[in-house]
Amino acid sequence: MFLPRRLRLRPKKHVLLLGPRRTGKSTWLRQSVADAVFIDLLHSDVYFEYQARPSLLRERFGHQNRTVVIDEVQRIPDLLHEVHSLIETSRCRFVLCGSSARKLRRQGVTNLAGRLATLRMFPLSW
Repeated sequence: MFLPRRLRLRPKKHVLLLGPRRTGKSTWLRQSVADAVFIDLLHSDVYFEYQARPSLLRERFGHQNRTVVIDEVQRIPDLLHEVHSLIETSRCRFVLCGSSARKLRRQGVTNLAGRLATLRMFPLSW
């Protein structure tokens, strides 16, 4: 069952959506930005592809004007460097989603401070 949430994504803003596992982050994003490109790093083929070559993100989306959602971004820390570069040089909008804020901080999301609006999703909340 899908429960509507009060969270709102501001147009053209880059976002980091954090929250515990199984709170509905991915489901909510699929409903909220249905026209976005989704990179789900829980899929092993997608994970291994980007793990081997994080630069694929730049090659695939560097010249596009799209919204790109990267789900479970904490699984590949090197993608944060590519996202940082693309935020500065492309017209893509990035929505990053993850369940481990501590792991993301340790791995470099602090380099994106000021570039990403942080939203938090909690279980059983609007």
